[in-house]
Amino acid sequence: MLSDLPYIPKNEFFKIWGKGFVKINDIKNVDNVGAYIIGYMNKKIDDKRLLKNKSYLISKNLNKAKELFGHKAIKCMDKNDLWNKEPVYFNSYIAERYGRITYKEFNLKR
Repeated sequence: MLSDLPYIPKNEFFKIWGKGFVKINDIKNVDNVGAYIIGYMNKKIDDKRLLKNKSYLISKNLNKAKELFGHKAIKCMDKNDLWNKEPVYFNSYIAERYGRITYKEFNLKR
């Protein structure tokens, strides 16, 4: 994924890229870009062209999401009035050491 670049026609970008196939999607109107990209990547997980290869790289310039646990998470939920808001992503699982883990992702810019 590349961002903040001027539009480059697909054929021109394909020649510059030189690493194989290229797909360009406009995501200006996507609310949760992270979830969109993960969903897109999971759809293509069985693509033979990606076998034994990474399907993504991590940018060194991105701001990482903050993960809060325990009391810090509760304080953040209170501060941002998130108890009655729908998360953009939710998952729950059982961890052997900690028991039930609940993961919720919120978009605070909404």
